[in-house]
Amino acid sequence: MILYAITRKDKYLRKVILAMAIEKKNIDEATLEMFKYASKHVTAKVAISSIAKAEDLQGFTAPTLIIVSEYNNMFPSNEILAKAEKMISNLKTHVLKGQGHKFVLSDGVITMIKEFIEN
Repeated sequence: MILYAITRKDKYLRKVILAMAIEKKNIDEATLEMFKYASKHVTAKVAISSIAKAEDLQGFTAPTLIIVSEYNNMFPSNEILAKAEKMISNLKTHVLKGQGHKFVLSDGVITMIKEFIEN
């Protein structure tokens, strides 16, 4: 990221994104533009979200689907799922195998989401 900040060359930004996208095919022009904008205007803090606390979710029984990516370097799936399982009683989880922080949903995953919502 430092090389991109100094040079503003796309090749360095693509290397940063690749750590989250896992495969080059997941980096399109829209993704590149989003990261360029974010690099100018966003300060990121890498941590597990602490917005929801266990006591806030007591008595929450609605079916909940959490989808995580296997190689997410910003929100590690094992930590997210462990926290969610302690907090949410009616939980269904899905791990996007081989995917990073920036991922592409397959048709099968989209179908699974639709079925979850419809049921």
